[in-house]
Amino acid sequence: ITMFTDNSMEAHNAENIDKLQKLLDGETIDISLKEFTTYPDLRNRVSFDVFMTMMLHTGYVTFAEGSDITGKVTVRIPNQEVLACFNEKREYLYGEDNPYWYNQTLKLVDLLMVNNTDDAQMLISTMLKEFLSIRNTGNELYYHGFMTGILGLASATKNFRYLEEIESGTGFSDIIIDSFDNKTACILELKKTENLEDCYDVADAATKQIIKKDYASKFISRRYKKVYGIGIGFAQKSCEIVSLGNLVEDSVNK
Repeated sequence: ITMFTDNSMEAHNAENIDKLQKLLDGETIDISLKEFTTYPDLRNRVSFDVFMTMMLHTGYVTFAEGSDITGKVTVRIPNQEVLACFNEKREYLYGEDNPYWYNQTLKLVDLLMVNNTDDAQMLISTMLKEFLSIRNTGNELYYHGFMTGILGLASATKNFRYLEEIESGTGFSDIIIDSFDNKTACILELKKTENLEDCYDVADAATKQIIKKDYASKFISRRYKKVYGIGIGFAQKSCEIVSLGNLVEDSVNK
């Protein structure tokens, strides 16, 4: 599993990742059975159908109820024990053992912490298109989990504090990346919409919430030099970012 996901990630094969994700959610997927006389060498980037046929032979997936048993078939993960095995390997996709993903997450943290929202928006949108299953984009919590997977480990690597749903001002901000040594904080508020045309508007609404709830106040009171307020709007596999800039400067000018 690790070897296949590694190759898929390196090839930026979003479709294969989406199918694996669907299995992990307890759903079924359709595959075409492939014949082979010896087990394939996954290092050669075999097709997803060959890989899943091998998983079927070895018991990692089984036929779903009502499925045909030849040709085009429907498969699922058979039990919780195997699901736990798959989930363990899924952690690899977000971890430092996957250089491509891990380096992207480190880059994103750096971009956010200097308020480079143009490049950050492009990078997040690229990650969404490569690794996010569109059927899971109906819930705002899913995007929150996606961003946690991206930012959590990378922030810790850089010795930044990564905080979620922390009380600040008069509310609870979605995500905060806090660099105490640099006296810099990045406040992220996330919102979703069904329509791509509304993506900017929900990002803008997120920034208004940062102001209304006064999320930056505790950092400003601690004499931070830079506190960036950033709203991110998600729509399907795209995002838009609106930045309030350095909120410390705004407080000084008031």
